[in-house]
Amino acid sequence: MAWGMTTNGSSSMHSGALINALPTGEFKRIGNNISDLSLVGREFDKIENRLQLRGYQGTIVRSARRKVEKDLGLPVHMQGESMEESWVRTRCLGGHGLKSTWWVNNEAGAIEQDKLFFVTKFSQFSKVVRDTVYSLWPLVLGDDRVGKLFPSKITFSYGRYPNLKEILNVRSPKRKSNFSKVGTYKCGNCKVCNRVRNLDGKLINNKKYKALEYYDCNSGGVVYIIGCECRKWYVGQTSRKVKLRIMEHLGDIRNSRQESPVAKHFIDFHNGSEEGLIFCVLGRPFRVEGETGVNNKLLEMESKFILNFKTLFPNGMNLDM
Repeated sequence: MAWGMTTNGSSSMHSGALINALPTGEFKRIGNNISDLSLVGREFDKIENRLQLRGYQGTIVRSARRKVEKDLGLPVHMQGESMEESWVRTRCLGGHGLKSTWWVNNEAGAIEQDKLFFVTKFSQFSKVVRDTVYSLWPLVLGDDRVGKLFPSKITFSYGRYPNLKEILNVRSPKRKSNFSKVGTYKCGNCKVCNRVRNLDGKLINNKKYKALEYYDCNSGGVVYIIGCECRKWYVGQTSRKVKLRIMEHLGDIRNSRQESPVAKHFIDFHNGSEEGLIFCVLGRPFRVEGETGVNNKLLEMESKFILNFKTLFPNGMNLDM
């Protein structure tokens, strides 16, 4: 390497910006031209020594070296350590994670602090751990490979555990699922969503209704209730999705099917218009096995709701139970 021909001294007549940029350029030139990265450290040591012999400040040279090593993805060299020691530090300390504990960068370069802090939670074992680390720390400092990488002094800092009040006030996380809600809700993408009403906590013929779980238009195997503008109600049940059964009721009204109690009411009292029709799911069977068992339970629940909400004619639209 023809250093006398390629590198200007720090006292040359070039501008200060150019002189300060030359160390970075030299480190980059060597780093980009060496295919074996394991040899970079030795070459960088040679460049660093020669630049300092030519009058460059050590902090400028070391800063340029660290910058290029970082750009190349190499372990960042610290003052006073060889490239081999940098590799040891990287393997033993997990990269640059511990560097920031007692090394800080400023305009003058890396400044070594005099303490290494261990931060942990306080517990019944804290004193034992602290005393053990203190007693073994001289062995770490005396190790030829990593001893020089640590400061001579260490200290322990403890974070606070939650107190009794905080422990007792811990609340279980809220579920984001729709099933944390109760009542009947729109599914969001069907033709009867605009007719859904959540009647949880509302009065139906002077009886308060209380929903036990979450329902929507796609709920199946349920007992449902249909209402109109004149506050008449009809209780029904279906083993299919409730939206399909509601669409059938709407079809009966549009086609003037008098055999349907719901259609007959809307034809006789609302001029055949289904605009005021609303519905809500009242409930569904629990812990029932088999199709026959579910159907029987649905019929039983339907009868109970008809009696409870008094939806038999003439108070409501149901003609029988």
